[in-house]
Amino acid sequence: MQPHPPLTIRRASSADVPSLADLLTELFTLEENFEPRPERQRAGLEALLADTRRSVILVADAGASPVGMATLQTVLSTAEGGPVGWVEDIVVSTPWRRAGVGSALLEGVESEARHRGLIRLQLVAQEDNTIARRFYTARGWRETSLGVLRRGLT
Repeated sequence: MQPHPPLTIRRASSADVPSLADLLTELFTLEENFEPRPERQRAGLEALLADTRRSVILVADAGASPVGMATLQTVLSTAEGGPVGWVEDIVVSTPWRRAGVGSALLEGVESEARHRGLIRLQLVAQEDNTIARRFYTARGWRETSLGVLRRGLT
């Protein structure tokens, strides 16, 4: 097995959108609550990139194209009395898993959240995705008793 090239965590640009949409397709193929819709994913990525005040997309760059990504969005919490961050997507391309990419992205998200003055971060992980849940709890995240409900409007 050949070693991976050096990794850089950086902010995404519009040029990254096709590769990031591919990463989301990889993620949504695994998650039963979502389905890959590349046009919608591209539109969502472009909207996040345009709203730099409230959102950021970080990419794990290893040269040719991104091998991982994470999104962070700011919302206001009445419970916290201020801004908190919603981590919507953390995905690492299959060949790069278990190579520290997810940890580097999570550290980047946490650094960005501190820079923005966010009070708390939150995310959801599929209940039966024990690998992801162990990944987060090993890095200081804790499970809550809150469940996620959703309702599509379109």
